[in-house]
Amino acid sequence: MVQIKLRDGEVTVYTRNDSPSYWVGIHMPDGGRLQQSLRTKNAEDARERALKLYDELVWRKRLGLTMQTKTFAEAAKAWLKHLEGDIRAGARNSRNLADYEPVVHRYLLPFFGERSIDTIKQPDIERWKVWRRDYWITGPGSQERHVYMRHGKEIVSNKRHKRKAPSPSTINGENTVLRSVFKHAVKMGWMTKDQQPLVENVEITRRDARERANPLFTVEEYRQLRRYMTKWIADPKIGERERWRREATQDFLLILFNSGLREHELFKRDEKSKQWRGLRWKDVELFTSKGGCELVLFNIAGNTKTGPRQAVPLRAARYVLERRKLRCPDARPDDFIMALPDGTLLNTFASSVRRLYTQAGLLACPKTGRNRGIYSGRHTYATGRIAAQLNPAALAANMGTSIAMLERSYYHFDAKAAADTLTGRRA
Repeated sequence: MVQIKLRDGEVTVYTRNDSPSYWVGIHMPDGGRLQQSLRTKNAEDARERALKLYDELVWRKRLGLTMQTKTFAEAAKAWLKHLEGDIRAGARNSRNLADYEPVVHRYLLPFFGERSIDTIKQPDIERWKVWRRDYWITGPGSQERHVYMRHGKEIVSNKRHKRKAPSPSTINGENTVLRSVFKHAVKMGWMTKDQQPLVENVEITRRDARERANPLFTVEEYRQLRRYMTKWIADPKIGERERWRREATQDFLLILFNSGLREHELFKRDEKSKQWRGLRWKDVELFTSKGGCELVLFNIAGNTKTGPRQAVPLRAARYVLERRKLRCPDARPDDFIMALPDGTLLNTFASSVRRLYTQAGLLACPKTGRNRGIYSGRHTYATGRIAAQLNPAALAANMGTSIAMLERSYYHFDAKAAADTLTGRRA
């Protein structure tokens, strides 16, 4: 066994019988001791690596940095592994990993990757914000191409739908991931609490929320859409499968407009996990209310934004579901309610909905000029229930959101509609 003493005995380079590489033992500047492999069989290289490591530790001690540091990449991967453990133990939802892991690999590692996590300062966070803002506009994302097959041909296109700055809610979601990595590093002793940079959320104002929300439908526009859907489905020129698709699209929209469900709560294939999510027939319960109304109860699974909940849609949703059952007579309890009659599952109804809105002349909202989308159903439902003066707490619980979010995103004050309330009069 070889032993080489350096720096007045503070550093010892040595060999071990169970390893072909040289090792180093260092008396740490803070009083501890470090032992690790130098990953070389060459004595001179081992000396240089050992001295470099010791000098770095002395430098870190002088600057008040932690002795055992990690790169940001190491810390982030350790946090993800910790998250996986929490999921296996049932302490966290598997959806968290599906949401957070892509953020780490796409946005955080490319920017912070090999930096020692305890050397990341506030100016670095501010630079990251600018880099992330421009990622899809002029940054790395602007060069990405989407490759897919259409009619047997490979199609290559730019990801134009992402060529914009992230929304405040997206930024805040990614900030949660970044903060979590730093907090885990503090717990593990890779940085101190004082070294943890501040990652502030963006304040989402009512104006921001309104401007980014899908435009709603007025009562007359909703009636116009329903009239058009009836003719759209009855078109004698289309075949059976296209009729199935159109019927499913109609039922999909009517349920959303009458329940306020999020798209994935009703039906959608998740882009990250590639799994279909949504309501199955076993999640639907028909019942009669105390007031004698025949209604439906949705048991919404726990992989949504707010966890599992029960929701009662408007009465019209029951009629839609009864018709859906007649259209799919062979459906079993575990089948999705939005499956086609032969069991086929569509990845999403987004393209069908956009085409329907366009053909009906309702795609662009005349008031805002912005295009409507699937979430226009949720917006329309919420606005209608607020106008009907439904208890805000009950509405928020039914939609799986908060009263603050209702007020910020969906409330539209109509002085005429509220006239009797404002003047204390009743019809």
